[in-house]
This record gives sequence, C-alpha cells and structure tokens, in this order.
Amino acid sequence: ESLHIRNLAVIEDLTIEFRSGLNVLSGETGAGKSIIIGALGLVLGEKASPAMVRSGAELASVEGLFDVSGNRLAAAFLAGEGLPDEQGQVVVRRTISAEGKSRAYINGTLTSQGVLKDFGSLLVDIHGQHEHQSLLRISEHLRMLDVFGDNEAAAAEIREGLQEYRTLREQLQALDMDEREKARRLELNGFAVNEIDAAALVQGEEEQLQEEA
Repeated sequence: ESLHIRNLAVIEDLTIEFRSGLNVLSGETGAGKSIIIGALGLVLGEKASPAMVRSGAELASVEGLFDVSGNRLAAAFLAGEGLPDEQGQVVVRRTISAEGKSRAYINGTLTSQGVLKDFGSLLVDIHGQHEHQSLLRISEHLRMLDVFGDNEAAAAEIREGLQEYRTLREQLQALDMDEREKARRLELNGFAVNEIDAAALVQGEEEQLQEEA
C-alpha cells in the first residue's frame, strides 16, 4: 500500500502510495527507479549494506505497509511465528546503520533477516533477470498445498508437536550423556580406589619414606 524511504542512497525522504490495479514507475536513467526497487527488496528481506546509507546520514530506513487481508499464506506464516496480525495489515520496517548494523521489524516486533526473507516471499514477486517466482520455490510448495487443502490449523499443530518432540529428544540425549559421564567417572574413581588399596598405605609412611630417602 505504501513505501517510506529515508536516507537510502540518494533519497533523503520519500513516501510512495500504491493504488489497486497497475502502478507504473517511470523516468529516465538515473531517476531512482532501481533505488525504489532496492528499497522494496530490503523490506522483503534482501541483504543490507552500509554502502546503501545516504552520504552524511547515520541511519537509513525503509518501511512498507502491506495489505494481507486476502493472503492466507501470509496470515498462516504470522501465526506460525507468533507475530502480531494487525487486522490484515502488516508494517515491515528495515533499518541500516552507517556502521553496518541492520535490523528488521514485523508489526513492531524485532525479527531476523531470515524470517523476514521467508515472509517477504509471500508478499511480493519480483520478476527480474535473476529473480524467481514463488511458484518455482520448492520451499513454498508444501505451504501452498496446506493452504489449498485448508490444513493450516493441522499443519500448525504438527509443527508444535514436532518442536516439542525435538525439545524432549534433546533433553533425553542430555540425560543419556549424563549417564555415560557418570559411568565414566565411576570407572575412573574405582580404578583410583584399587590403586590406593594396592599401595597398602599406612599412617606415618610418608615420614618414614622421607627419612629413608
């Protein structure tokens, strides 16, 4: 619905409102069309670079407002990640500092670039020379199938069960390691006890040995 860009490349402050239907960005070479597409890529989870920050500025930011009211894939993703869904609207914000630090937010919640990239792939298809459509991304096929079969709730339940299983498996492995460590220490201590018994030590033996030496 809108894209707000601050201190990115040569753009100081720019807000673009998009309407329903076809929107066209036109202009001669160097007008900044590619910067706008680059800004859109940032809020979709593309890699950020400090070189993108406008000269003289300390922080660049891009904020995109998306309408996901009819996007079941996006809604399922938000629910699966525990991210807030603001009545069908999502605000994605990306900041880049001149030092190279980058942060990403979905509806005000701090998130990782990886999560943002996965979410961004459900919002926009960028058709370019080196880009791919979401339908060609194998990682999206299962999600699309779940939505087509109206199985989002069941898929979410399975994800939760799988996560719980993995947590319990890790705990079991930790307990198993503890048992092996306990057996190893018992064996080591038993060997030490046998060594001490075999030495047949007596009270005052150390003084006697020193005297003999």
